[in-house]
Amino acid sequence: MATINTRVILSGQGVTTDTLSVDLTTIMTVESPTVQSGAIAVPAVAGPAIVIPGFPGTADQDKTQVLYLKNTDVPATESFNVLAEHATAATQSIFCTLGPGEWMCLPVSSLTEIALLGTANATTCEYGFWALT
Repeated sequence: MATINTRVILSGQGVTTDTLSVDLTTIMTVESPTVQSGAIAVPAVAGPAIVIPGFPGTADQDKTQVLYLKNTDVPATESFNVLAEHATAATQSIFCTLGPGEWMCLPVSSLTEIALLGTANATTCEYGFWALT
């Protein structure tokens, strides 16, 4: 077992004299990695989107997955779109775009398919995912 520690701290001065201060910490426990890490080539926008190999795990996987993605196209300038499709939907929609060197880690339902598609030219992506317990 492993833990993923996330912490979000927002602070600043509002338009009045009130001070904004938010401190939130969450500790998630995860199972052994479904996929420790991997790398895939992300096709150009003219090609079909590619589904992350093995995501979200085995066919009977019913747990939320913590998905890690990183655009490894550094120092180049290519971005890629992260597409999401829920099992009950018929179309994919753009969830976000990752530029060179950018990464994200987010919980994803086992009913959601994640695919990647380049914004202009092909690029590369590093990924990994773990099941929340």
